Amino acid sequence: MKTTSLILTFLGAVVHTAWCCSLPTTCAEASATKPGDYKVYLGPKFTPVTVFCNDGKEYITLKAKNFGDNICERNWPQCGRTEWTKIRLDPKTMTVIGTDYTYSTSTTNVKVPYGQGGGCKGKGAVSGTFALDLTGTPFSFDASKVKWKADGFHPASVASVNKDDPKKASGQCGGDCGYCNPIGNIALIV
Repeated sequence: MKTTSLILTFLGAVVHTAWCCSLPTTCAEASATKPGDYKVYLGPKFTPVTVFCNDGKEYITLKAKNFGDNICERNWPQCGRTEWTKIRLDPKTMTVIGTDYTYSTSTTNVKVPYGQGGGCKGKGAVSGTFALDLTGTPFSFDASKVKWKADGFHPASVASVNKDDPKKASGQCGGDCGYCNPIGNIALIV
């Protein structure tokens, strides 16, 4: 919990300073006892935001479609599509935990991590996609920290945060069975 100071002024002069108010920064601190929306204070300015709490974990409820596709080509066993309605947030680091599939659905047994796409079209070719969209939430992607890398066999990728709208990120990924993956965790700002 973040404790803040309360400064009282009278005619522009400080007349009293007191410690006030413990602001919850996690679901546990917000005393979230059942699944639902709770207010927490996040980021360096302790901005009040609503997150969905479940089992002591923080989630961002998504208003737009967010998905990752590993395209089914050449009998690739890693193919599938995963869509999210909520993504897990680590409130201490302000990053997405992209392998929490609690509020996601997948078309196959393969669960595609948040921010990944892939395909097996051929060397240097992209066929898999992902689209991340935080529109309708108070969050944006931290474009200075969020980057992707090409992985796999002869991988290819074009992925980035949208420079005109940092609430969106997308990628085209693949290769001769390759992916694009976030470098580290996907960082957010509020």
